[in-house]
Amino acid sequence: ESGSNSQKIFVFGRPRNFHGLLDIYQTHIYPSPKGMDTVSGGGQQGSPFRSVERGIREAVDGSGKTYQSVGLTVRGGNYLERRALILNNATKKITVKALSPHNTYIVNEPQSTDQLTVDDTLFGVNAGELRFVSFIFRRHVTKTANAKPLLLATGGKLIVDLCEFEALDSATGVNWNPNLDIATLTDFIDPDPSQKYFHSAHIQIQGGGCEIISTKFHPSLFDGPSAIIATDFFTSLYIRSCTFSGQKDKKDKAAALDIKVKEAVPVLIDSCIFDQCLSIGGAGAVYVVHNFSAFSNLLDSFVVFSACEFTSNVAWESGAIGVGGSTQNMRFEFCSFSNNTGSKSGNDYASDVYF
Repeated sequence: ESGSNSQKIFVFGRPRNFHGLLDIYQTHIYPSPKGMDTVSGGGQQGSPFRSVERGIREAVDGSGKTYQSVGLTVRGGNYLERRALILNNATKKITVKALSPHNTYIVNEPQSTDQLTVDDTLFGVNAGELRFVSFIFRRHVTKTANAKPLLLATGGKLIVDLCEFEALDSATGVNWNPNLDIATLTDFIDPDPSQKYFHSAHIQIQGGGCEIISTKFHPSLFDGPSAIIATDFFTSLYIRSCTFSGQKDKKDKAAALDIKVKEAVPVLIDSCIFDQCLSIGGAGAVYVVHNFSAFSNLLDSFVVFSACEFTSNVAWESGAIGVGGSTQNMRFEFCSFSNNTGSKSGNDYASDVYF
């Protein structure tokens, strides 16, 4: 550091990262639950902002405006976010990193005077790069059928690394039974009306790229969507070393991943665990459909499952994975399948993979 215009560069070692081993920030901003989202809370270490959203805004429009790479170090505690934040600056690379990985929570629990509701997207990216590291996202159930996903990518790149997703007040569906049969699935269609559901995904990718790394998805009950949805014209999807446990969807294709590939894009699902996922629709854990445009180069597009484990997943057509459209662009390598169940009557079903 030298000269009046210099900035400190913060370097943190991060193994197993698609971008390499180091995070280099040109400037730094600090949020804390005890901070203030006003001018008097300026994002410095001694006067932090109170919300993650306010810290990101400072990185884009405030003291971090002139820097391409900005890091937010977030102190432990509960962050009850008041406003949504969509990054729309192609020059920005913003990393939001929890200082205390096991007690830093982002909660979509707005107060009556806030601009945010439980049906709104909390954070999104339309241009630039937005990365969350070591947070626990605690999500309240959505209230309307047209609710938006918690995290949304419509362009740029969204990265979720070493995070967890928890359902705060959602029922987890039927009690798990490894011998779940068609009668139980029928009961699952019209469960106890007191149960509460998510009407939107935890993460949805509609454009741009997305990387989800070493992240845990705890049991959630969905009314149609999946924990992760990739659709429209996204450019890449990498999901690595993630765990999906007890995801349940009462009326659609799959409970953990729903991937709709429309262009020649790389999709890699690597070293993930899918355990006890259940869906009324096509597959218990994952559904992939290829719907390429006439201009796509199919040779450049593969959906690859590598070293994944599928255990005790249940659905009507396929317990583990359902495939729609072309199957020429699917590849499975070093995966294991155990005790998955397709419960549909007749011959039109599979225990593990149905296409």
